[in-house]
Amino acid sequence: MQGVTVPIASSENPDEDRPSHLQQVQAGRVAQLLVPDEQGGTHHVMPSLKTNADYKSYICERTAAWRASRKRIVF
Repeated sequence: MQGVTVPIASSENPDEDRPSHLQQVQAGRVAQLLVPDEQGGTHHVMPSLKTNADYKSYICERTAAWRASRKRIVF
């Protein structure tokens, strides 16, 4: 690997703030996770998400809420 030069972008990514297709699919899937609300129901409507950061935050928060709700289940 000696002599190999790592390429460097000459400009910023114009789509940096735009969500990827993978983020859109993943957000749709985590919206379907059964997470109990304050009344014990599991109805959920995915909020309007526009930016890469919106999607990332929603995916992380919804997944964390689902994981937390799973810890409360006792068999």
